[in-house]
Amino acid sequence: MEVATGIAAASWVDFNRGKKRATAEMIEAVCLAWPEHALWLTAGFEDPKYGHLSPEHKEVPKSNTLYFQAVLHEQSLRQKYADEWVKSDLGDDFNLQNFSPFDSQFLVRNVHHLLSPVPQDLNAARAHTIRAEKMRQIDLITENTIPVLDYEETEAILPALQRMLGNLAKSHQVHDEETTFTLNEERIKQVLEEVKASIEKHKKQTDFIEKLRADLNKL
Repeated sequence: MEVATGIAAASWVDFNRGKKRATAEMIEAVCLAWPEHALWLTAGFEDPKYGHLSPEHKEVPKSNTLYFQAVLHEQSLRQKYADEWVKSDLGDDFNLQNFSPFDSQFLVRNVHHLLSPVPQDLNAARAHTIRAEKMRQIDLITENTIPVLDYEETEAILPALQRMLGNLAKSHQVHDEETTFTLNEERIKQVLEEVKASIEKHKKQTDFIEKLRADLNKL
């Protein structure tokens, strides 16, 4: 826990033994280390379709995990550069902590407008987040929307999903998690191919039944 959260092991030992309640810092650290469980931990309920799960779930959708990790990485870079901008503009005695929560978050969100040029790692992190978000959208449609559609509706939406996935594959970035991204793309591609095969099978069955009905009507 100390390695995962950066909070001393003694604090976790005391918490585990019931000697102290979890502090806000401990809760925040756990949410940052396992963002897929943050909603359940802080609010007590899940939203499985969007990757917000309790620890009882053995598997977390990979696209949701990638998206959460990408957002947190980008956020940490934004905070770093916003803090550096404050120090360079106001002096070393100042940092984001000198601002109200609203103002500091405003600086973090808009730090790319304050820097010229924008640091390369921040641009890369933003591109990574956008890509992860698009992959998550495709995954959500594949896992949650397609199962409730009929064959005709699925056939109509399938080409758009395949185009989205193809465009996503063309936007590869050099990143530590590139292999994970590629594996996730291949997983979604396989699911879409299976859906396509199922549609083709259904169309053949439908054509056969229609032909059989037509032959029976001739008798």
